[in-house]
Amino acid sequence: MDEVATLSVLLGRQPIVDRAGALVAYELLFRGSMAANAAVIADDHAATEQVILNAIAQFGVAVALGAHRGFVNIGRASLGSDSLLLLEPERFTLEILEDVVIDDEVEAACVRLRQAGFQIAL
Repeated sequence: MDEVATLSVLLGRQPIVDRAGALVAYELLFRGSMAANAAVIADDHAATEQVILNAIAQFGVAVALGAHRGFVNIGRASLGSDSLLLLEPERFTLEILEDVVIDDEVEAACVRLRQAGFQIAL
């Protein structure tokens, strides 16, 4: 009997609400398993790539976000990634991870991303 491999596509979605409790955006998060309420991430860049690919290619922006904005966590290695070009700047905010040291290189990458139309969250 042949074994059939199944592909599970996982994407966490954390609501972001305003002071009144109204939904304004979703933070899209990497999830490695169905049982995980939190992710164990060994490679920030790989996790970011997986979130982008799942949100765009597997689910589609309309399903992942509805009419809302999406926030995607970005580590240092992802700041220059071509996969960011798959995101619609008017739909996504790039959230720089808290462990990224802001230096001249990171600042220059943020300037380029802002010029491309992205909002940046620190």
